[in-house]
Amino acid sequence: MVKYLIVLSVVINTFCLSMLSHGADKNIGVLVFDGVLTSDVTAPIEVFGMASRHSWFSDYNVIAINVKDGEYVTTNEGLVIKTQSHIGLNPKLDVLIVPSSYEMGPLIKNESLISFIKRTGQSADWMASHCSGAQ
Repeated sequence: MVKYLIVLSVVINTFCLSMLSHGADKNIGVLVFDGVLTSDVTAPIEVFGMASRHSWFSDYNVIAINVKDGEYVTTNEGLVIKTQSHIGLNPKLDVLIVPSSYEMGPLIKNESLISFIKRTGQSADWMASHCSGAQ
């Protein structure tokens, strides 16, 4: 199982990095954190990542943004995801996606995260959330 998770993590990271290298100038950021629901992260990365391979959407990168200052998060289901940025770096985003978890309390109390979401919301073209991520 660990071998599978490591391989999947490498595949997701390689995919995200390849999206960064094709010259896109807009960023879709997917917030990630320990305990995030796997499908809330992997689904938008897959959908927007595939769309960005088409000319009508090719100016977008899809990146995973860690809520903490670190390279990795572990989802609720145990998938380890390598991130491309973290909120402390204040990455420029045109789109922000806020996923959910079964325990949103600590995230809602995270002043740095709330500040990042507010700042990004003022400059992003659009934002979206899934389920309890709307809290």
